[in-house]
Amino acid sequence: MQLCIGSGDLTTTWIPFQYFLNTRAAKSLSYGPGILQNCCAGVPVEFFVVARNDLNENRTSGRDKFIAKIKKEIQKPDDYNEDPEDGEGPWRQKFEEIECSIVDNQDGSYKIQYQIDEECEVDVHVNFEDDKGNLVAIRGSPYKASFSKAAKPADNTMSGPLMQAHFKQQVSDLNDYMSKKEKSISLKGKDMTEVPTLLSVKEETEEVFKNENKTTLKIDQLDESMKMFAAAVPKVKVDSSKFGKIQGNWNNVKNNSKNVKKTIAPIVEQQDGINKSNIKTLEEQIIQFTQEMRKRPFFQYKTGAKESIEKLADVFGELKGFEDSKDLYGDNARKFGNPDLIIKAVKDIEAIKITVDNMKALWDHIETCQ
Repeated sequence: MQLCIGSGDLTTTWIPFQYFLNTRAAKSLSYGPGILQNCCAGVPVEFFVVARNDLNENRTSGRDKFIAKIKKEIQKPDDYNEDPEDGEGPWRQKFEEIECSIVDNQDGSYKIQYQIDEECEVDVHVNFEDDKGNLVAIRGSPYKASFSKAAKPADNTMSGPLMQAHFKQQVSDLNDYMSKKEKSISLKGKDMTEVPTLLSVKEETEEVFKNENKTTLKIDQLDESMKMFAAAVPKVKVDSSKFGKIQGNWNNVKNNSKNVKKTIAPIVEQQDGINKSNIKTLEEQIIQFTQEMRKRPFFQYKTGAKESIEKLADVFGELKGFEDSKDLYGDNARKFGNPDLIIKAVKDIEAIKITVDNMKALWDHIETCQ
């Protein structure tokens, strides 16, 4: 940048300025043993926060404000008296906040360290103070870490055995997830006119987008771990070949899910309409059954107690068909995204059961009195 005063000439020297996008909590992340299970108790543990902008790019400078809170639940004392009159009343969940330190590495990353001296679980909260002064949780926060005295001190280091094992397991789990997901959303060899098959594919595609942020976070955490392993001294060797394909496979899963969702949309709409019609028909059948039932002899007191009780028992058998239809159509309605459509049929069937129970109680009483 060069400056000029008034209408004067530009300065002969210049100063470079670097511009950057603001950090976003929704893009930033944490990784490291301090947010994992089975850390070593009695030894300092650490994890890193990585600041990212709206483009999901790592910041390269510091001075962002991240706030970490480590909370451990306080267990109820053995001698605690919950009696409301001569005691302290019901025990309320309480937490102890564990001291932690945050170091700004001036490169967009922040090192957080704390220590837990006993075997327990802790909640790790990481918030970012945005440009409006609001504290916003970063991706994945709060995390849950656990501590064991059987673990080794090396497990609490960034490139230690715990992190290496976690990396390997996460890579394996993600590859398995994507492999299974590709098969479950594939239309090859599947008859989409079969409602159970259609709904299964529909749910599988929806699950991809429902858990997109969680899956992407795992991949981003593994990516940061890979870079950390490569920069560690001594360098940590991990199998990067399987991880290298994960991002591409994940993009394929998302794209295929989007395409499949678009392909089956007309069929989903058609079958949803059929299911709505089936529910409407079921409601009408239940109303008709109720009206017909009230005309039966045992309802008109034209039969004896023994016969009436036997006939009433038969009604529950007749209701079995309605209940089977209600369960089927109701499950379909839920999967089509219309769970409330079956409510009336459910209530009407329950009303019939109550009526029959009341009639049976009446006839039982009559039989006793005779």
